[in-house]
Amino acid sequence: MTKADIKFPISIGDNWANFLAQQYDGRHAAKRIAQDFGCEPRTAKAWLQGQPPQAAQLARAGTLFGLSAISSVLLPGSHDHNRMEIFDQLAVLKAGLDDVSQKLERLRNEESH
Repeated sequence: MTKADIKFPISIGDNWANFLAQQYDGRHAAKRIAQDFGCEPRTAKAWLQGQPPQAAQLARAGTLFGLSAISSVLLPGSHDHNRMEIFDQLAVLKAGLDDVSQKLERLRNEESH
């Protein structure tokens, strides 16, 4: 058996296409992807058709959407991916709490003056 004989249920390219389709739903998806990833629209169209990304694009997805973006492409459905989703959700919650804390502090400062 050679490497060519081993078939995976879904490829990284397909995972990437699915991830992008979820994030960029609707018209002009390729154009918006190209803007966010700094590539040509034809590259974005190829990704949407299953062309796998390079490491730099995966890293960019992690920056834009959190670490779970990377794990959804490389490790979909795995324990590690589920953990990354939770970490990303916690980061969003923490940012929201930090924002609320800052607003409360400003209100307290305004009331004391």
